[in-house]
Amino acid sequence: MHELAIAGEIKDIVLAKLKEHKLSKVTGIKLVFGEMTSVVPEAIRFAFASISEKTPMSGAKIRIKMIRSKALCNSCGKNFRIKDLAYICPECSSADIKITAGREMIVQTIDME
Repeated sequence: MHELAIAGEIKDIVLAKLKEHKLSKVTGIKLVFGEMTSVVPEAIRFAFASISEKTPMSGAKIRIKMIRSKALCNSCGKNFRIKDLAYICPECSSADIKITAGREMIVQTIDME
């Protein structure tokens, strides 16, 4: 379950920002993950709740946005959605593509008091 390691990194980021802004409580966190990260939102919520007990983040609402995987074909210029791990352009069948979305792992906002 790589979500526990990811939740640990999120905890470190959030605690650093809390300290930086000299605040004492985190009430919410918005996270953005690309679907290629294979993150399971409920597993992130569970892992984060577990590691944030008895911290200033305890009880914080976790909002997660998932970004679909997309690519650009370097041969024909078509933008397309990657489905079922098919890294081939649906227009010209080229494998010469650039992934443009789907690998994100972002702490987008932190609500603090």
